[in-house]
Amino acid sequence: AGEAAVAEAKLWEDDEEHAYFSWTFHPVTQERLFLTCNRRFSEVFGAHREEILARFANYEIQMQQAELDFLKVFIHDFVHPETSMLEKNIRMSMLVPGRFGAPPSRRGAIIRAWMIKRFDSLGRLVRITHLLKEVGPEEYDEAVMLRPETCPQYVMGDLRSGKQLLEDFNTDSRRTIRAVTSNRRGSPDLRRIERALETACGQLEERLRGLALSPADPPPPPPLFKPAPPSAPQQTFTRALSKPSAPQPSSQAPPNSAEEAASRRWDGQSLGGAAADSECSEGQDESCSAILRTAKRPKG
Repeated sequence: AGEAAVAEAKLWEDDEEHAYFSWTFHPVTQERLFLTCNRRFSEVFGAHREEILARFANYEIQMQQAELDFLKVFIHDFVHPETSMLEKNIRMSMLVPGRFGAPPSRRGAIIRAWMIKRFDSLGRLVRITHLLKEVGPEEYDEAVMLRPETCPQYVMGDLRSGKQLLEDFNTDSRRTIRAVTSNRRGSPDLRRIERALETACGQLEERLRGLALSPADPPPPPPLFKPAPPSAPQQTFTRALSKPSAPQPSSQAPPNSAEEAASRRWDGQSLGGAAADSECSEGQDESCSAILRTAKRPKG
């Protein structure tokens, strides 16, 4: 992957129109393995290439945007995680070299940026490439009209034209998120960002439902131990209490004594005759039947 990134960087090295930056990731750990940029990118950031790469590696790079602009772009990228190529028209600061020994200064610029993500065969992220190109305010207005989803400023409720964005760049650059949030009366910018974020999250939920990935309660796990079936006496006793069976002919031999015949007559009067006897005989042996008849025999 690193060799492919180096070969790609050589193609953009002498490009004077596009600023190029790329980083390569380990597919499993997602650690950054390789960073590279071309000369135009270092000119946009106003630093040497070695310094830019070192600061990126140490997470010390300072984005060339107003804080609120950076927040809008971050949200815009966050709600498009699965997009392999994302186009956006943003406002950034460009370095202006000083003349006659004067220090360099910065000016506002409209940048058309492309973020390209590459994945391996298993769908794991392996490289992100950024391309930046300066465009005029008229091109920004055209993008708002034809492709508004590519303009984070407009999506987040900022309806200013490209020309107005450039004119207000210095003023907006001095506004920090801390200063805006400390205002007790609230901020119209933050309210617009909040509404846009709610809309974006709603769209993400709809997309998840369409992919059948909406959060749902998972089915309960199977029991670790399957309960044993009830024993034969318990099954017979439950059937006898729940629903008496229809009278059935008894399969037992005829009574051998007058006492046993009287016992059967008493059983028929109290539990429905042969039904109770058949319920007892079902799944039971002769000893069980004798015990039940003794327990149900009237005293005296």
